[in-house]
Amino acid sequence: MIIKTISFYIILVLSLISISGYGIFYSKIIKEKVNSENIFNYFFKGLILITILSVLYHFLIQNNKIINVLIFLIGILIYLKNFKIKNIKFISFLTLIFFSGILISKTHEDFSVYHFQHIKELTDGYIKFGMSNLDIRYFYSSIFSYVQTIFRFPYFDLLLINIPIYSIFISLIGYLILEIKKNNNKNKFLYIFFLILLIFKFKRMSEFGYDYIGQFILIYLFLEYIYNDSKVRELKFKEDSIIFFLYAVLIKVSNIYFLPIVIYKIINKKFNFKKLIFNYKLIIVSSIFILIFSINSLSKTGCLNYFFEFSCLSKNKYNWVIDYDSVEQTKKLSKSWARGFYHQSKNNLLSEKDYNKNFKWINNWIQIHFVPKIIPYIFILTLIFLVAKFFLGKSNKKTFTNIKIIYFILLSNLI
Repeated sequence: MIIKTISFYIILVLSLISISGYGIFYSKIIKEKVNSENIFNYFFKGLILITILSVLYHFLIQNNKIINVLIFLIGILIYLKNFKIKNIKFISFLTLIFFSGILISKTHEDFSVYHFQHIKELTDGYIKFGMSNLDIRYFYSSIFSYVQTIFRFPYFDLLLINIPIYSIFISLIGYLILEIKKNNNKNKFLYIFFLILLIFKFKRMSEFGYDYIGQFILIYLFLEYIYNDSKVRELKFKEDSIIFFLYAVLIKVSNIYFLPIVIYKIINKKFNFKKLIFNYKLIIVSSIFILIFSINSLSKTGCLNYFFEFSCLSKNKYNWVIDYDSVEQTKKLSKSWARGFYHQSKNNLLSEKDYNKNFKWINNWIQIHFVPKIIPYIFILTLIFLVAKFFLGKSNKKTFTNIKIIYFILLSNLI
């Protein structure tokens, strides 16, 4: 047990290093200087490259344990060639502090229901068409599942597949700590706020499934490319902000709610729409995102985009194409589930049609979801906000004036 635990820790540390290595390689591909003071910037860039690689690898070669190890080691070698030992020491120490979080965790509630089975189907060495016929929920399973399949190693098999998810959590914490430590970073309030929130709110694996990792990426996007005014005015940072936003949507489509704040920050007096839109990096990366989304959707459902029925192949010609009625039924099921239809009081049961009509669902939703789940979360956010304020003192008035519009847009997005 001790040997297994130590091995697990070492692989977790090396995972952070390996993905960061791919981030360095990504920066070199786009001809960007590899000189960031914050090593975790390369981890988040590495996520983009490793996600693209994992999808293409699945469809071109199929999953193989030995190849998985080689992919893992290549990232480590790239990293070691470019960075000093002090970064590895910090990553190792940070991972050690939060290592217990993954040991004591249970996965999110629906992980064993279909997420694990989905990953298992992707790693058996065969390309399947119409996989959503096995389980309808496969069609909306996160693209990030492909990244998890790379962590199928000899001896460990599928025991390591949650490491990349936990790595995002640790990397965001590391990113925040290093940003707070910067001497030239005068606006530390939000960094400290998010750091406290992450440490106290996300205390077990079930707290950060596929829903949350997309939001972790949005937090990184917000702080690195939007909150920092001096950066967002540069064209390359506008490009990166759009790419990270598209990546967050690729991971979980509901992250599209963040779009207004991205639009607001990339448009200013010096905004050159033509120069941004016809930028080669943005065009190439966006096209690749669309390609891997379409490949995934087509292979599982027979539709280039499962949101639209007209993009589907004919079921009469290809019997593995999904029955689109089941997709529509899943949409209705998801809507009713989110609104609390299946958690009604036994004394006041309504049919699904009546429940969703004329906002009748709101009262029940407030009682079973808003009051027990959202209000305590708002209380936690408020408490963390006040604690951070107490230790940092008053915010710079000019700084607050510059970002108050952003706060308003963020609040509107959440609502």
